[in-house]
Amino acid sequence: MDPQTVIILVSVLLVAMVIHELAHAWAAYKLGDNTAKDLGRLTINPIPHIDPFMSILVPGMLIWNGLPAIGGAKPVPYNPRNFQDPKKGTVIVAAAGPISNFILTFVFGLLFFVSLKLGIGTDPKTVSSSVEFFQRFCLTSVFINLLLAFFNLIPILPLDGGRILFGLLPDNLSRQYAKIEKFGLLIVVALFMSGMINPYLNFVFLWILQFLPDAFGPYLHLIFG
Repeated sequence: MDPQTVIILVSVLLVAMVIHELAHAWAAYKLGDNTAKDLGRLTINPIPHIDPFMSILVPGMLIWNGLPAIGGAKPVPYNPRNFQDPKKGTVIVAAAGPISNFILTFVFGLLFFVSLKLGIGTDPKTVSSSVEFFQRFCLTSVFINLLLAFFNLIPILPLDGGRILFGLLPDNLSRQYAKIEKFGLLIVVALFMSGMINPYLNFVFLWILQFLPDAFGPYLHLIFG
């Protein structure tokens, strides 16, 4: 993998993860909980959000092996008891992360098309190196943010999808469901290693790979070479 590709992947992943976690913190703050704000997580500064394992080691190993760069940051702490409706608040805070990734997908896709409308690099064969870097960054952002959004929507605690499901379940079921959280990451790893999660991943990848050609057809070489 060439250095420019690594720089783009790392930068895109960093932006996506920081905005994702900031969205959680902002949602909790707007709902009346200051926990994340008091701990310095209501910031675009990436340092408070970085987790050495999930933010550096995991995506680094994936990039090194030529796989999609998926990672995570430190979970944003919040206290649902500070919400007017704790379960509804939990759903809103959890959903804010993936929603932020979908918004970033739209924003960077729009920036890419704006660059084309302005006549910047309309011919993929003649774009300058700086324009190509910008357009590669935008399209890679579209791809990575879609991956992160759908990955986080897997309905297993502590992923966002699990928290959304927890907030939607009746109280008696949500209490039982919460018991799996301490095993949640092990369950996710087991699902990946066993291949049981493959139908979901195949659906996501097929949708993304169908969406990208429809929207960005002639320019996909900027991501995939």
